[in-house]
Amino acid sequence: MEYGVLKARIIKGYREDDDGKSPHYQVVLEELVNKQENLFRKWKSPVNVKSKVGSGPESELLYFVDSNLLKQARAHQARAELWQRKLAALSALPEGFHPNPAESKNRDLALDYVRERYFERDEMNTMPATSPGAWDDLQDYIDFYLRRAVEAGDAVTAYVFGACFRAGGFPIGVHDVHMNQGNSGPYAHDNGPYQDGGLVLTSRHSSTAVGIFLAFQGQSFHTDDNGHPIAGPAQGQGPS
Repeated sequence: MEYGVLKARIIKGYREDDDGKSPHYQVVLEELVNKQENLFRKWKSPVNVKSKVGSGPESELLYFVDSNLLKQARAHQARAELWQRKLAALSALPEGFHPNPAESKNRDLALDYVRERYFERDEMNTMPATSPGAWDDLQDYIDFYLRRAVEAGDAVTAYVFGACFRAGGFPIGVHDVHMNQGNSGPYAHDNGPYQDGGLVLTSRHSSTAVGIFLAFQGQSFHTDDNGHPIAGPAQGQGPS
């Protein structure tokens, strides 16, 4: 996994309702390469909204949306301080994809649901990937925030955490925008600390930051130093 974070502007987001097996919410982003020459580079980010494992409710993803990462309850002020540090480090980056390899991991530019505990496991909910009504599926929620980002133009900056993927050896996008630890079986090779995916949107005008975090129901929130699930507290309690 070539883990890292993409800093760019969202120019389009659209649903996938016809792919019943493995739908994704598709995000198209634009990186400013040269301001003087007005040169941009496009990126894409397919965001999982359904698991290939199981069917019905078992295939629904866990999600947690924090509409203001910098405004936390008094009992969780450490979270606000954590995000202040992370967002300061992220804002200092130029646009583009920034690899963050395990051997030289910069934790301020990485996500870890378990060790940094942006939320508790039992605060996450599940929703179907697609449904005919309004506000009744996961893509509705993602679409709400991404459409607002598109409308805001360059006033909103997106940070997409995940794994870079390539075409012909050339990097073109970021996927695995979800938790990347606590896996068992065939997905265990994806495990690791400080390499979780997610989407953070910051607004220049309102000084707010939105966080969208996703996980699969089968992933454990109690992991060892290598991100592998271990016996112990129930899922969601995190490390002691």
